[in-house]
Amino acid sequence: MSTGAGLRVEEITSAEALSGHRAKWEDLAERAPGAELFETYPWITAWLDTYWKGRPLAFLFLYDGDDLVGLAPLLDDREGSIGCPRSLVTPVNPHARRCALLAFRDPGPVVEAVLAHLERTRRRSRVRLRCCDAASPAVAAFEACGSRHVMRVKEGTPIIRLEGDWDDYLRSRDRRVRHQLSRKRKRLEAEWDAKWVSVADAAQADRALTEVLGIERRSWKDREGTSLLSEPGARAFYTRVARDCAARGWLRIELLHLDGEPVAHLFGVVFRGTYYALKTSYDE
Repeated sequence: MSTGAGLRVEEITSAEALSGHRAKWEDLAERAPGAELFETYPWITAWLDTYWKGRPLAFLFLYDGDDLVGLAPLLDDREGSIGCPRSLVTPVNPHARRCALLAFRDPGPVVEAVLAHLERTRRRSRVRLRCCDAASPAVAAFEACGSRHVMRVKEGTPIIRLEGDWDDYLRSRDRRVRHQLSRKRKRLEAEWDAKWVSVADAAQADRALTEVLGIERRSWKDREGTSLLSEPGARAFYTRVARDCAARGWLRIELLHLDGEPVAHLFGVVFRGTYYALKTSYDE
């Protein structure tokens, strides 16, 4: 434990010890500006149990008195398995494409305290904030600290900003797009008994997951090795995410049934007004 910028820093080095901060972590994720699904307790703990089991962490919890005001979720990647050797990296892989620092209000003091703690405890280590939003206040705070850094711009994340309901969004689209969508839907409903099923209830989550996995097995993704069944750990990870998020009311799985059989899915989660479309597939 150390102090910096008037904040107390508590470092957690094992996943088992994270549960002691769970309530305050979940509260911080609900309050911190710009917080995303990928910085929440259920997402990160599911990721750690699947892809970083038994390996060292360097999670920095920053307290102002008894109040948790910041979190730097870092992995102690000593061998460089997902970064450079002796690096502290955020928990990111193809299933968790983003992760950043959580800070309540101004991230400046939080970043200052994080860097001061690492200067004292891991002076030779690098910090890699992988795939975070380059325009975020946290990144700006790191740049403002004056430490040596390199920024690499990678691919962007497609985002659709929605205001109003589905009809409002549809009216904002090109007339040709609306016409094609209407024509294809009419053809679909003329040839099959089409039913759209939305699952958000924890009691229905396991059944919906079974249908999702069946669709993945019959899709092109299984042949190419990118389905939830073919990727190592993916099935366990998304099953855990679905159950934990369903228990919080966040889960949203959309299914299309044709003649009573599930043929397409969109696996997603809603967190703080944002729908995260995590996986999708269809039966060929």
